Amino acid sequence: MKVLFLSHYHKDVEEVRQLATELRLHGIVPWIDKDGGFNLGDNNEDKARRVIQEESFGLILYATGNVFDSPFINRVEIQAAKSMKKQDPQFLLVAIPRSIDFADLEKLSTKHFHFNLSDFHSIEIPRGIDIKPKFGEISRHILSCILKKSIHQINGRFSMQVCTREMLPDEKDDTLCVDARQLFLTEHGLQQNWPHFLQGLRDVKKEIASQYGRPRLKIHGSKHLTAAFLVGRVFSPFQLAIRQGNELWMSDGHCQSSSFQIETLEGAEDSTDLSIEISITKRVSSAAERTISQKFRPCKRIQYVLTENSATIDGNCCRDVVQKITSQITNMVGIMDIKTIHIFAAVPQGLMMMLGREFGALPSVQLYEYDGNRYLPSILVPSGAL
Repeated sequence: MKVLFLSHYHKDVEEVRQLATELRLHGIVPWIDKDGGFNLGDNNEDKARRVIQEESFGLILYATGNVFDSPFINRVEIQAAKSMKKQDPQFLLVAIPRSIDFADLEKLSTKHFHFNLSDFHSIEIPRGIDIKPKFGEISRHILSCILKKSIHQINGRFSMQVCTREMLPDEKDDTLCVDARQLFLTEHGLQQNWPHFLQGLRDVKKEIASQYGRPRLKIHGSKHLTAAFLVGRVFSPFQLAIRQGNELWMSDGHCQSSSFQIETLEGAEDSTDLSIEISITKRVSSAAERTISQKFRPCKRIQYVLTENSATIDGNCCRDVVQKITSQITNMVGIMDIKTIHIFAAVPQGLMMMLGREFGALPSVQLYEYDGNRYLPSILVPSGAL
């Protein structure tokens, strides 16, 4: 997958890293020299030219006033980008004026680079404003440009990686890579950054739908179960082809009957919370009990335990499992005043994603992540379309 080269003055690296994080959440792979770019011993000039000319679909210039005085940026990065723009008019060239205005951008780029960068895509970040919303705006703009450029490659099917754990190899037809790993490196991040991840997914869905309608989405990558559920919820209008190991689990395939042991435990009559515990890869009831006893009183606890060997689970069985669970929950919601559904799960990612697709019309869902001892709350997902 091609990258977006981030050209910047070295003292602006912290802001550029924030921009890189936002780009990754929107499926864009940034190349930044202080973050996995240049290594000790590299010939930096040759490597920068090679990355821009062979591995990049575009270049962003983070245009603070100081950037125009950098010989390396002028002589190597900007000249390589100008050359690529001449060879390929679709090569993306974007300037982000930071604490300078468009008149300054025109004047400085013409003086130092001998062409007017303000003629190309430019998004200004004035002094004294919150830069984070601007980084989201820039990322959505770049995403839209990528999808417009790729429109002739899409034939009713769209492939992307979504990862919150380790990165997996690209698949040859991937258009985007939503990389949220940096948000979840710590336990604090695991509980605080889910809304940020969710907003990135919503932006990606909106742009895909705007450009392509509803293609079948092929999704792969290593995800927390919370992330898998959120992907299913956000992309519920789309049919999914989910990479699960060496298989593709299709959201619209046939069902193969599965056998569950289902136990319903009574709870507090005045509670509006429902606990759903799903055990396929391991038993969750004891870990869920530790969380439930400290956090809330459910009206009922429904425990689903697959009686078959988990190794036999495939896409057809997964769809049957999801249908049985959601059918029972829907019936229960119809006769009880349930406001929040709590899900404790130990299941394949593909099953959690398919489960998420079915919850749009159900009440809000509180999701949890297992820390090795108990389940910790991750995000409360509202009811309705996301």
